[in-house]
Amino acid sequence: MTTHRKRICSLFIALLLSLTGVFIVFPEHSGTGESHAADLTAAEKTAYNGKSPYYIMVNRQMNTVTVYGVGDDGRYSVPLKAMIASCGRAGHETPTGTFSTPDSRYKWRLMVDGTYGQYASRIHGSILFHSICYTSADKNTMISSEYDALGSFASRGCVRLQTADAKWIYDNCPTGTLVTIYDSSYTGALGKPKRAVESVSGSANSRWDPTDPSSSNPWKLNITSAVSGTGSGSVKGTGAYRYGTNVTLTAVPAEHCVFTGWYDEDGNYLSSDSVYSFTLDREQKLTASFRRQASVTAAASASGKASGSCSVDPGTQVTVKAEPASGSTAAFTGWYDRYGNFISNETSYSFTADNDTELYAMYEGDNFGDVPADVWYKSYVDEAVSRGITSGVTPVIFDAGGSFTRAMAVQMIARAAGADLSASGSNPFSDVPADQWYAGAVRWAYENGIVSGVSENKFAPNQKISRQDMLVIMGRYMSSVEKSTNKGEKSADADNSLASANADSSADDYTDGLGYTDSADISDYAREWIVYAAQHSLVSGYDDNTLRPKAILTRAEGTAFTVRMMRSLDN
Repeated sequence: MTTHRKRICSLFIALLLSLTGVFIVFPEHSGTGESHAADLTAAEKTAYNGKSPYYIMVNRQMNTVTVYGVGDDGRYSVPLKAMIASCGRAGHETPTGTFSTPDSRYKWRLMVDGTYGQYASRIHGSILFHSICYTSADKNTMISSEYDALGSFASRGCVRLQTADAKWIYDNCPTGTLVTIYDSSYTGALGKPKRAVESVSGSANSRWDPTDPSSSNPWKLNITSAVSGTGSGSVKGTGAYRYGTNVTLTAVPAEHCVFTGWYDEDGNYLSSDSVYSFTLDREQKLTASFRRQASVTAAASASGKASGSCSVDPGTQVTVKAEPASGSTAAFTGWYDRYGNFISNETSYSFTADNDTELYAMYEGDNFGDVPADVWYKSYVDEAVSRGITSGVTPVIFDAGGSFTRAMAVQMIARAAGADLSASGSNPFSDVPADQWYAGAVRWAYENGIVSGVSENKFAPNQKISRQDMLVIMGRYMSSVEKSTNKGEKSADADNSLASANADSSADDYTDGLGYTDSADISDYAREWIVYAAQHSLVSGYDDNTLRPKAILTRAEGTAFTVRMMRSLDN
């Protein structure tokens, strides 16, 4: 048959059927792949008919349903909702055309093959919208293999949908709703959705449609996340939720990173909002993308102040500024990096931030760029430097919050003692090589009974030291000095003597007269030495009246302990 004769035949059939109340439009494109912009759907060409606010387009070729609403132009031009479907398989093809739905809908409908469909709405003749089939009119009898086939040709001519979608049409599309069934490789303005669950077969809940709104439905859909990009971060809000739940995910950038967007599992961009909310219609994995930024830290030594710290995209021009602190007359000596390398003598220094950068404005007379004037440990650090018992981790960085190791502890006490660290002697520890910077201090401390190893032949020089262990080492050293200089001897009754001095304190609040609410946490081997340290004012607790004996010692605390020890011995 020629194309011309086909068109005449089609027009004749359409005219004939229109007399019976059924108006059929054969779409212009049929699997040819034209873009949406080049070929409007029948819905978008149709004026609002006053009967239904919706127009349903069923793309038979792509097993997709798109619902259109009425736009400002008075036509069904606004795509509102997309559904995955199963149209008729070979031999049971779903008929094409445009139909006006009759007044015929059923919560449960017996199918020609003896199965049942939920929320059935008649399209035309024996063709209906309905859910996946069930073996009985019971929500817990869905045929799981048919759910897994959703999106392919699987029905006997009807348009099968997920239960929630079938119910939406059942609830919202009145008699007279226009339905066009057609073929096209263009899936529609909203694309082809995925099933709520990729496969229900093999699941403990396989007999339920995951989208069924029944309160008895055992399904919960999983929302998982991933992180991508040059930066890092985390996602809050993932988990298992019921279908139709409003889910909110929050992207939390790591330090010096920024959030750049959400993407679905196919890599499609979703949103730039770090707090992203959506209605859950399927299990999915969303990816939060982060971008690393260059961190700029500008700090000043105690006699100055600095500004310009920021996080910026690499390649950004940044300016840091230094000025004297209030009342300071100290001279600015320059900007230095964290390793003590001189950078610039300009108080206002501009540069391109390509990587993380730390800059320290140093002023004459100051020791470190990270020890401000108003911190509690400044006087201890300055005194320790002047006494020659400590130095920074770099020429400009003290790192007050850094942890002390066992090697650092004995090194500082050995320096305080003025020990000859170059002298030869016995060293029973296999993990203290003779060429290490701490070897002389460990040898001296061991020979003088100040330290012992963590085992018979292991010292663990790089192991972090607790507050109580530092006080034990200091107490042993001070006791040995007092004995050798006849200044006194650590009393064997030190616990009792200090307890007597605090006899008025509540026994419920204090242990051994120390006055700390966590004195019970002190290890037995350390208790008498901590009492001794308290007698000599080597240690003070925290504002909450705790000692925290097993907390890791910081460099600031270790320096303060050692300076107090030296002051006590000076007296």
